[in-house]
Amino acid sequence: MDLPRQLHLELDEIQTTITVCAPTTTVEVERAETQMIGRGFYVTVTQHGHRLPPWCQLHADERYQLQVLAKRQALPSSVLGTNTLGALGHTDEPRRMPTSGLSGLGDTHIWASMKALMTPIQPEAKIRQPMKLYPFRALQLLHQQLPTGLLTDWQHRFTKAEGNIIVIYEYLNHWTLLVGELNDRLHWCHYDGLRTGDTDAQTAMANRVAHKLSSCLGLDMGNIHSRSIWTQRLPFTCGTIALCHLAEALQLQHCLPQQDEMTLHHTFLTTCKTKPTWTADGRAQDPDSLISLLESKGVPAKNAAERAKQVREKLGPYQVQQALRANNPWAALKAAASKPGKMFRLVTEAELQDYINERAQTKHGAKVQHPKVKKQASQKSGPIQLDPDDFKLDAKHF
Repeated sequence: MDLPRQLHLELDEIQTTITVCAPTTTVEVERAETQMIGRGFYVTVTQHGHRLPPWCQLHADERYQLQVLAKRQALPSSVLGTNTLGALGHTDEPRRMPTSGLSGLGDTHIWASMKALMTPIQPEAKIRQPMKLYPFRALQLLHQQLPTGLLTDWQHRFTKAEGNIIVIYEYLNHWTLLVGELNDRLHWCHYDGLRTGDTDAQTAMANRVAHKLSSCLGLDMGNIHSRSIWTQRLPFTCGTIALCHLAEALQLQHCLPQQDEMTLHHTFLTTCKTKPTWTADGRAQDPDSLISLLESKGVPAKNAAERAKQVREKLGPYQVQQALRANNPWAALKAAASKPGKMFRLVTEAELQDYINERAQTKHGAKVQHPKVKKQASQKSGPIQLDPDDFKLDAKHF
């Protein structure tokens, strides 16, 4: 058999020829073509409508057909796996992902997905690239005095971005999207997926963040309004909803997989292997855990919610979040509340005393009928006193 030789392949009625320099089997061609076709699909080699066995050697004087098939268990392609969003594709049915054991997105997940979403699908596509900032925490931005050099860099980048800026920030353990557009003044749009009634605090914070960023860019702030295209249905998918709103703002929503919140969240969660500095797991998770923990340590139920709020304001949401994830959450929380500058009593002395008295009423969790009544010692009879005169000895024993 002469080498090198050419193999004739056909895909969707398009004929192509490849040159090989060694005997080539079916499985080698299938592997090579599968690697080039992208994630979620695989290629088979057929002839006359039948798939060839993997060990079959291909001949130069024959014509073979390639078939591209979708993997049944394939997840949507990671947005970091390619330079475009086209590989995400669409699925006929949303895959049901398990919700247990999943966490919210971290700063590294958000940043990696933002960069991928904001990459044009094709090099010749003319999509305006807005200025983007690394995901940040709203309270840190408001409380810090930013360096002059950083502000100058932001202003230069904003000018190159044709007057558009997109940021995703965290507040109250919740990711949200803020989009700014320059039109005489810098106008803002706040995207959030929370249901009505839960957005008041987020809307107020969005207004403060917009004012701060406008000032940092040296511009007058215009109007700010809120929009909600995607509704958040799971407590830990706020980051996923923010990224979906980002795709809507960039008019790239058609590049996302089918609108299944859990599948999208799993996709974004696996985009980056770098450990995040912090995550936002949703407003409905950690506060409840903190309240339950405080109640179990002596804080009355009527005061637990307010005490949890005070703890978060004093220690910070991130510190509380890390403590609740520790092997011993209460010890970690007490250690955080004992640091200089953050000294805070989690349980007051009166509450602790009441808790001790209440615990004294129980023994190993069971109610004691009379806890303060000592058990009376059972009266034991003393040693038997014997009268020697009562003893009579038998003379026959001697």
